[in-house]
Amino acid sequence: ASDVYKRQTMANRKVPVLSAGEIQFFKDKQKKDGRQRKVISRSNAIRTIKFPSFKVGRMVHCNSPLERDACPLMDVDHSIKIYQEQPVRLRYQLNGEVHDHYPDFELQTITENIFREIKTEKYANTPEIKARTAYLTEVLPTYGYQYEVMTETTIHQQPRLKNATFLLKHGRRPVDITQFEILRLYVKNVGQLFWGDGAPTSDCPLNVFEICRLILDGYLSIRLDCDWEDDTPIEFVKLINHRGV
Repeated sequence: ASDVYKRQTMANRKVPVLSAGEIQFFKDKQKKDGRQRKVISRSNAIRTIKFPSFKVGRMVHCNSPLERDACPLMDVDHSIKIYQEQPVRLRYQLNGEVHDHYPDFELQTITENIFREIKTEKYANTPEIKARTAYLTEVLPTYGYQYEVMTETTIHQQPRLKNATFLLKHGRRPVDITQFEILRLYVKNVGQLFWGDGAPTSDCPLNVFEICRLILDGYLSIRLDCDWEDDTPIEFVKLINHRGV
């Protein structure tokens, strides 16, 4: 319904014709928290949700429960440095019509920038959305961006989503550098850190909350795509230097 409204609105005002492969970017830097479109309002006909993002450091405004479920996965993905909801308005021409499109998220990764749409499988496979996805996937790389659609099939994969949610729930408390050094010496002595080492009955000097935080901070690593058992290994990824960074 929103795409139909946008086309009708643009039809009632003069919109410049775009050349083939041209995309215009509109971003108002004065917008609160970088959102180019207001997500949450009292007049919204659809359910809107706020997600307390560990990575972004604020409430992320989501259009749907599915968008909210995608946020924990982005929070725990260490290849993503930061992400932004409703980051930009894109204007493009497809099949003779000019369209405005607000990608759901912009991801800044270690190697590239990505616009990510969150859609249900049913909606993602409608002719209109498939055509838009194909066009933007082809053209946006010339502007330095990748474009992708993530659906509930990927987002709701278990136990990945459950594990990501667990880390974010229990890893909020910061870990002091001295605790990390104590853990490093403990692992040097015993040889390997396991998920079960966070249990209260373990000899490990750190508890499960501190281990979760070190995983979130990228100092420890554990597989997200399997159920965690006591013997699930946890690996060291990087060491904290003397300044604690």
